[in-house]
Amino acid sequence: MRASSGGHAGCVRLLLAAWADVNYARADGYTALMAATDRGHVDCGRLMLERATHTRGGADVNHVGPFGVTTLIEASHFGHTGCVRLLLEVGRRC
Repeated sequence: MRASSGGHAGCVRLLLAAWADVNYARADGYTALMAATDRGHVDCGRLMLERATHTRGGADVNHVGPFGVTTLIEASHFGHTGCVRLLLEVGRRC
């Protein structure tokens, strides 16, 4: 989660290669995808979402986190248009 919230795409790539659980959520429901996209880290978000094309599955773009919000709502609330575009594109494919 810290790698994605800090925008460290290289670390995220390594964690995913080591089979890190891309949908792990804290007790409050906050995920690594939310951490990346509500801070505007499109590259980290893309890495986690690209998992959907692999047999291990990708990050859940429709996950409902703290306060009943989704990743898309978080990204749009903070004005990260690149992340919003990415989430909408992936959501269309789901």
